[in-house]
Amino acid sequence: MHTSVLEEWKRDKLIFAFDYNDVEYFPSYALDTGRECRPQPAIAEVLNIFGAEKGGWGCAFWFEAVNGYLNGKTPKETLPYYPKRVIEAAALEMSPIAHG
Repeated sequence: MHTSVLEEWKRDKLIFAFDYNDVEYFPSYALDTGRECRPQPAIAEVLNIFGAEKGGWGCAFWFEAVNGYLNGKTPKETLPYYPKRVIEAAALEMSPIAHG
């Protein structure tokens, strides 16, 4: 994949990246191999929900963390099968805590 394409997708908030030792990494799970390695559409929706609250590392940690809303699975492993659930989990992540 050509770097300028990845940068364009990142700029358009279709995908995210994180830096480690001055190298920028793009998560492979954010690309849909069934769509010629184009960004997973749900990633853009999740990034829109997160807004400026989560940077690249925050997104990477969230996608890798076990999520109770996803029945103990990670968003990363749920994404290919239930993208709408991942979007819903992101919305719950960003919703204010309701006290009863």
